[in-house]
Amino acid sequence: MILAILMWLVTAGVLLLSVLLVTGFGHLDGILTFIRDRLLGGSYWKRKGVPCLEFRPIIGSLMESTDPHNPWYHRLPGYTAKFGPVWGYQEGYRNILVVATPALAKQVLVSEYAQYQQRRGNPIFQTRPTDDSAHLVEAYGQRWRRLRRIVAHQLSPLNLYPTITDSTHHFVNHLLTFDGQEIEMLRNYQELTIDIISRMAMGQKGSQLFSNQYVDETKAFLNRDPRNPIFLSAAMFSALRPLARKFFLTAGRLTEQPPFRQLKVIEEAIRLRKIERAGKTNSESKDFIDDFLNATGNETNLELEALDGLAGPSVGSSKGMNEAEVAVHCLLFLIAGFDSTSSGMAYASYYLAKYPKVQELLQEELDAEFPDPNAPMPYDKVQNLPFLNVVVKEVMRLEPTGTVAVTRIAQNDGVLDNIKLAKGDCVQIDVRSLQKSTEIWGRYLGELELKYALAKVYRHFDITAGEKFEASLQYFGWITVSPKSVTLKVQKRAGVELTPIDPTAAPQNAPADPEAAPVDPQAAS
Repeated sequence: MILAILMWLVTAGVLLLSVLLVTGFGHLDGILTFIRDRLLGGSYWKRKGVPCLEFRPIIGSLMESTDPHNPWYHRLPGYTAKFGPVWGYQEGYRNILVVATPALAKQVLVSEYAQYQQRRGNPIFQTRPTDDSAHLVEAYGQRWRRLRRIVAHQLSPLNLYPTITDSTHHFVNHLLTFDGQEIEMLRNYQELTIDIISRMAMGQKGSQLFSNQYVDETKAFLNRDPRNPIFLSAAMFSALRPLARKFFLTAGRLTEQPPFRQLKVIEEAIRLRKIERAGKTNSESKDFIDDFLNATGNETNLELEALDGLAGPSVGSSKGMNEAEVAVHCLLFLIAGFDSTSSGMAYASYYLAKYPKVQELLQEELDAEFPDPNAPMPYDKVQNLPFLNVVVKEVMRLEPTGTVAVTRIAQNDGVLDNIKLAKGDCVQIDVRSLQKSTEIWGRYLGELELKYALAKVYRHFDITAGEKFEASLQYFGWITVSPKSVTLKVQKRAGVELTPIDPTAAPQNAPADPEAAPVDPQAAS
């Protein structure tokens, strides 16, 4: 392992030297800073008087922070307990300050948002904010504001609700085949989630539950170990990022590896949908593709006023989305929604099995609100079930997902907690220490899918701890973190019958409500 690391360091060093030779070494002070901060035994944070992890030349804590077998975001609380609520570490060329107090989290995410508006992304995957393929999570400045307003305005939960209900009905019928058995619930919830997202974002027609090819591909993309030569080179030396990204994109397109194969499917679905919509006016939205195509060009009449103090890439000449943005946002919802939503369902089932009295209280609420288990569950009722809301919020507090998205980059030199930060330094919120839920991926869609699935499943089943029940959860992941497994016993509730699905019947798609309030823009931020 040590020899392999040394080989990568030598390779990266040679590449860096080549870049420096080509660029004429830039400014001398930059070279001296590199030698001081990256090669010598001192530490960037130690010189500032900030408690920090042990310094290692060039690489810092990169190998540990990107280890999917020991998720970094689950390790942060241990270091916070050791160092206190403010401490630092280095990850390649990034200097990262970890904060774990509500006041500092609010300062970074709210009161000084303009200073910390840009999220830190994967050094290879992250685009330049001015690229056509920069999506909502990667964009910042006025470009982010434009995309946020479009996404928030175009996505209507009522348009998507029929798809959620239809896929979930298929899912509940599937669970009946395991009545009285112990099954791995996470995998089953992943199948449900990918079925819903494929219908919403990839042009899939009807439910293809448990015959969808994208489950394993999406899992492989999210769970793969990133510590390869290309990633490490880009993470250790910022000058190599453009080269590494170009190689990654070219190789991915040629070999059609995930997520490029999914992106190709999305692009083809968009092409076919545009042909289908040609010549039509006021096309009814039935999925993300329709929603986003409705916002292409200058079709949207949103007022995109400037936000005071929000610097960065400008809106540009078009208020609407371009076709590249439509495709990349459909892909974003596939990748971001798959793991976070399925893991949320699995976490909920785990805790409800661990605390059966809570499950009984939830089922009492569902029985009272929906006395006929086969009757429709209206959108407004599912959204406003008090105890179901409590369960979902508590699960999100205990097991926050998407925590990688709350690491921000300083736009300019500044001060945080009396610590001087340089432009480009990162601030990472230790969410697990705060035990505070975040709503990075758009709470309305994610919570709606989570709430309806839980309501439908627990109206028909008792899901309890069996002989194979995990006494404690084991975690895996890097970009997102999920449980390795959640094994539970599925038992059909006495006296509750489920109407079987007619395989010849088409799913019922309710028309869009033209007077439905748009999604709260702040939720999509």
